[in-house]
Amino acid sequence: MERELFDIFFEIVHGAKIGKIPTVLSYVQAGFETEIKDRFSNVDQKSDHILKIDDFNQFMNALKRYSEIVMTTDHGWFRVAEEKDRAYLRANLVYLLANMTPQDFQHPTEFVNRYIEFCMDRTFSEPMVMEYAPLDCKILVERKEQPAGQETPYALSITLEKEYPEGSAHYTLPLLRYGVADHQLYLYAIQGKNNEDIKEIDRKLAKKANRHFYKMNKNCREELQDVPLSFMFASTILLKCMQEVGIEDMTIAKTLPLKLEIKKNVFGDMEKYKGLSASKLKALGVITNVEKIEYNLTTRFLHVMERLQDQIHGIEVRKENESFCNATLNAKMLFSENEVYQTLLDSVVTYQKRK
Repeated sequence: MERELFDIFFEIVHGAKIGKIPTVLSYVQAGFETEIKDRFSNVDQKSDHILKIDDFNQFMNALKRYSEIVMTTDHGWFRVAEEKDRAYLRANLVYLLANMTPQDFQHPTEFVNRYIEFCMDRTFSEPMVMEYAPLDCKILVERKEQPAGQETPYALSITLEKEYPEGSAHYTLPLLRYGVADHQLYLYAIQGKNNEDIKEIDRKLAKKANRHFYKMNKNCREELQDVPLSFMFASTILLKCMQEVGIEDMTIAKTLPLKLEIKKNVFGDMEKYKGLSASKLKALGVITNVEKIEYNLTTRFLHVMERLQDQIHGIEVRKENESFCNATLNAKMLFSENEVYQTLLDSVVTYQKRK
């Protein structure tokens, strides 16, 4: 495998140099340059991103361990094709590298090792149930495998469930894409869920929930109110889950430049969608405003952390750089003057056995 992995890595490196990185069927449009100490360099300052590898043997050993996981497990995050062949491995390495922050470009071995831990981690593997009195409902929290191309192997899936005389209603909150490594939780993305095409009984719960979420705006600075309230509700549940399993360190990935570049290249070319109506584009999931992509993935995402710190006591931001925002949660001191946050933090958690 070592020789093949070596060849695959340099196929990726040469593709990244021209902004076309090969995957299973074609390529992704994103670029970076590479500098391997005392071995190789294709840097001529044309790229904003330079992958710097100081110890090539260490890096390749980490990549080998990651590749073994890719080829020997059936995790949904790796499932880019039916056949586990050379192209399958190459595509998975491309999707992995797409999740690098600017800091990860400088420390790629640490980055690969972190994602190995993400894949092996068992935190939240046991589903949780929270009884939430203000909505007279249950909150179901379950770890879900993520599909290929997403930021992390796992996400927390959160659903409100309420019994009405006419049946059970469900309301799905945004997915929280995360990873746990070295007893730290890394949060990479929050993805909203479309709750428009739902049953009437679900709509009944959604209306009640959304009215309740609005109370989270009390005592919130106006500049932080661009965050969807469902994001804040879900993020507070994440804090509760962290408190439950004893994790006190949270790291938020501030920017994934290659992921952003890929999204802009995919959605920025509107010629292929010429003639389609705005409603049809929305149904296809096409984002026509590339500036909005960047805003949603960076500024609005970071406002989640700012708002949590602003409205919940016991959260201390320790350090911040261009790649990560690090915070410590004092689990015993988490408290909010806002009733919605506080009732979530006070909720009792029970565990379910998987079937």
